[in-house]
Amino acid sequence: MDDSLLCALAMEILIGLARSDYERLLHKVPSQSAMYTLLRRFSDRDRWSSDKPHSMCVVFECNRDEALTLLEAAKQHCPQALPEIEYGIKLADEKFCR
Repeated sequence: MDDSLLCALAMEILIGLARSDYERLLHKVPSQSAMYTLLRRFSDRDRWSSDKPHSMCVVFECNRDEALTLLEAAKQHCPQALPEIEYGIKLADEKFCR
């Protein structure tokens, strides 16, 4: 199997979004889409903390395909979230794909 394929399969990506960006994405993507289901999964996994600054963000793990889907959704619906998503992907690339 190709090293780049193994890298992509093994990769877990950690992405942190401002709570406002997460909620904007959740409300703007169609509820019938796979992205909506993915976003709902994150909110079920990571309940909001009542402690600041944790209450101001949501952090979740996803695979590369999910991260790229999130990136595309952000391009359409929440461009201000792009740097955080790109940063998560970049860090995972550096960690897993040297």
